[in-house]
Amino acid sequence: MKTVNISNLKAQLSAHIQLVREGEEVLVCDRNTPVERIVPFGKTIRAGAAADFSRRSHASLEETACQGVVAGTAGKRFR
Repeated sequence: MKTVNISNLKAQLSAHIQLVREGEEVLVCDRNTPVERIVPFGKTIRAGAAADFSRRSHASLEETACQGVVAGTAGKRFR
């Protein structure tokens, strides 16, 4: 999964959309907080996926992904 801040997404939108077309997921962060995940159109997302962000196991996954954007987010819980 590719992780990108909003400013980078805006600046290179076409490149990120191409990644999604190729099957890659893109996690969009706003100041290291995950706010959106862009997935290929045909990919199935199970019901209630948004609620999973509040669970620790999923928060850890998202936290790890965003650490590549800016260091210092270890231990932070995401809403």
